[in-house]
Amino acid sequence: MDEVIAEQLGRGHPLAVHLDDFLTDKRNAGASGQTIRAYRGDLLQFTSYCDGDPFAAGSAGRIWGSWEEATTTRARGQEAELTKIMGANTLLLIQ
Repeated sequence: MDEVIAEQLGRGHPLAVHLDDFLTDKRNAGASGQTIRAYRGDLLQFTSYCDGDPFAAGSAGRIWGSWEEATTTRARGQEAELTKIMGANTLLLIQ
């Protein structure tokens, strides 16, 4: 588990495993250390916000799912836009 997540949230926090999984996926996809730190900071701040509101914390799974879907959708949209601008063959060469 990510050491910062474990230190700040504790390994038993309901979102700790999900945050760690998300960051691991980003690392495996080639995200830079700076990107990982930025995501981690934003996610920990968001988690802290939810922990302050029992209603939000109770719906953390739904919130997390919506956030993860939004980031995936945004990445797909950016790829589609690049394909439109550069052409499909050029994008295949980049990947």
